[in-house]
Amino acid sequence: MENQVFSKFGEGIRVTVLNIVLVASAFVWYFLFFNFLRNTMDLLVLSSDAILKILGLNFFSLIFSALSGSFLVERFWDKVRFLYFWMLLGAFLSLSLLHGFSGLLDVLVLSVAFGAYFGFGMPVIMGYYASTTSVFNRSKIGGTIFLVISLCSFIFSIVIIGNPDILALLLMSIQLAGLFIFYMLKPKTVDMHEGTSVRFSSILLSRPFILYFLSWCMFSLVNYIVIPVLSKLFSEGEAFVRFYSMIENVLVAAFAFAGGFLADAFGRKRLAMIGFALVGFGYAILGLAQNIVGWYLYTVIDGTAWGIFFVLFFFTVWGDLAEGRSSEKYYAVGVMPYLFSNFMRLLLEPYVSLIPTTALFSFASVFLFAAVLPLVYAPETLPESVIRERQLKSYIEKAKKFKEKYS
Repeated sequence: MENQVFSKFGEGIRVTVLNIVLVASAFVWYFLFFNFLRNTMDLLVLSSDAILKILGLNFFSLIFSALSGSFLVERFWDKVRFLYFWMLLGAFLSLSLLHGFSGLLDVLVLSVAFGAYFGFGMPVIMGYYASTTSVFNRSKIGGTIFLVISLCSFIFSIVIIGNPDILALLLMSIQLAGLFIFYMLKPKTVDMHEGTSVRFSSILLSRPFILYFLSWCMFSLVNYIVIPVLSKLFSEGEAFVRFYSMIENVLVAAFAFAGGFLADAFGRKRLAMIGFALVGFGYAILGLAQNIVGWYLYTVIDGTAWGIFFVLFFFTVWGDLAEGRSSEKYYAVGVMPYLFSNFMRLLLEPYVSLIPTTALFSFASVFLFAAVLPLVYAPETLPESVIRERQLKSYIEKAKKFKEKYS
């Protein structure tokens, strides 16, 4: 029997909880390590070149392993058994943090190891998620997963407080708990919808994929290049930006959850276009009003947009475009702009900081409005029949309420 709480998702309680636990545990595991890595680099007082090298190795090992992993697993592995092995391996890898970081070499090795490990399993996890959710409810569940990820990452970050031993035990516990729940709740009757094998060439030559991917690339690159300039706007500097980034993260989690329901009701394309327009509007505000009021408005607007983007470009669109086929390669390629833009931010930070803020924000707002153009020609990945049906149902409900009120 389905639980009433999850009946609105259209998925059985076990499938829904399994996906939430499986995806959330993997991303929380990696985010906690990555935050600890950044804090450790600050404590070691490393040079900017060393930091760039460490994070670059982490990003590129993740990307390389994601692409190679999605290729190998599709051909040679049973996906469910692979996930068992992957989570068990992650528990042992977590224990490597028990000795802490004693120097630059340790940081480099662990950065590569954790990045490669997460990258190898991430496409398989997202492929399993896409295969066990329907196009009609994928965004709702994705928004819920992101909300869980945000809450757990925040709570666990407070618990570890920079202690590598506590972090190691926590990461091991997360992987073992995910493994146990995955084993206990995996429905035997779920059709994995493995579909046909998909080539990277067919993905990269697909018109719908190119249009969504191009907009996502344009946004990711411009958004992260602008970040180094934000701390120059106020005398409080980087501390001010970090404080309001924490507030924005709360907004991102809330709007990701709400955006999941909106995307399943009104479509992905329309919501993505609204998100791009919002970010462009936010940068236009910063360009015109570089004061505390402008920053407040920008924080709300940017948080709303990122909530939309996370649920669409991390959980929904790539699974939709796979159309029932194996989606591991779609997710492996789809996450690349986000990772690559983070690396480009570090690489270009010394040069971008020299550009006047007004000129940079004006350029960013125009460029982001232009990023909407590919979406104008992109197809809607949620079936139009579903959108019309839900709109008609909404009109009928409103008509009934109107009739009851005035009859």
